[in-house]
Amino acid sequence: MLGFLKSSFKSKPPPDTRVYAIGDIHGQQARLAAMHDAILRDADRTPETRRVVVYVGDFVDRGPDSPGR
Repeated sequence: MLGFLKSSFKSKPPPDTRVYAIGDIHGQQARLAAMHDAILRDADRTPETRRVVVYVGDFVDRGPDSPGR
């Protein structure tokens, strides 16, 4: 059904780069902190020297920490 999109996603990160993508946070600060911890643990075990974290989706909107307490 979405076969037309396949050609759009052939790019790769630069050599020696690992990309982490974090989706909708929705005000879940504790889950975001857990994800950051998991990324740090993974980054310690990987050969890439450059790490990029990309946030996509909603950062707030719903969730207990949307107001930013």
